[in-house]
Amino acid sequence: MDKKYASSILEAALALDPHIGALMAQIDALPDSEEKTEMSKATGDILKSMTLDIIFPILKQYPELDPDRRHSEELKRQYPNAKKRE
Repeated sequence: MDKKYASSILEAALALDPHIGALMAQIDALPDSEEKTEMSKATGDILKSMTLDIIFPILKQYPELDPDRRHSEELKRQYPNAKKRE
């Protein structure tokens, strides 16, 4: 996959996170029931599939697109003399 498409797809997938979080919060607010259990599982399956089948393959091919890695590298540039905790 072209890096331009990978970046765009990754951005779209990561943008879903707050919406899925809101969905999970609504489901968690339901009284315990079989319906709640099924919805929780379905939401987990969505996250699992998106992570394993979309996000991880993109990051494997283009590790430089990893937002956590980019953030870490930016902090290293901002604080070059910072020491690692042991």
